[in-house]
Amino acid sequence: MLVRASFELPGFSTLDEMAGRIRREVNTAIFERVDGRIGLPDRVGLEDLLEVVGPGIPPPKSAETSLRPYTTAGVRAARPHPMV
Repeated sequence: MLVRASFELPGFSTLDEMAGRIRREVNTAIFERVDGRIGLPDRVGLEDLLEVVGPGIPPPKSAETSLRPYTTAGVRAARPHPMV
């Protein structure tokens, strides 16, 4: 139908960029509307829900301690050789 009407679609990367931009704009608008309707006491209550406290719960790891350098040694050791 598009071919008969002589319509040409943009390339995939162009469509992907457009979809990403539109998605960001819509999500930002929704976030700003919701954010603007939440009162201070409710905002504090929601932020308190994000804090994890309690016995036996370790403190969150920092980004430095949670990141390890990537190596393939463990992957190679776990995978059997294809010729065996």
